[in-house]
Amino acid sequence: MSGTAGEPEVVAEDPALLGIDGITLDVHRAVYAAINAQNTIVRVDGDEITTVADAGDGINGVSSLSFGTSRGDRMNLFGVNFGVFSPVPTPSLFKIAVGVPGRPMP
Repeated sequence: MSGTAGEPEVVAEDPALLGIDGITLDVHRAVYAAINAQNTIVRVDGDEITTVADAGDGINGVSSLSFGTSRGDRMNLFGVNFGVFSPVPTPSLFKIAVGVPGRPMP
């Protein structure tokens, strides 16, 4: 490895990703994405994009995501509701059980 960047490769392209902000991966390499502009969290697995949570679940301007690392939290996705551009801002830290552990960070 030379440490230089290679050519960018688009791995997913869809209107459901408009306003994407933060991402994290699970152990199966599915990508969980914070979609700030749409108040959603989606799971991208190959060509399939699935909504994990939305405004009805309390998502409000979500801006970053991370899987828990302690024994009881590895299947929980933690996130931040930035929420500052909302008519009713609700900045918060939340967790959602997703049923699969996150990919260990190096």
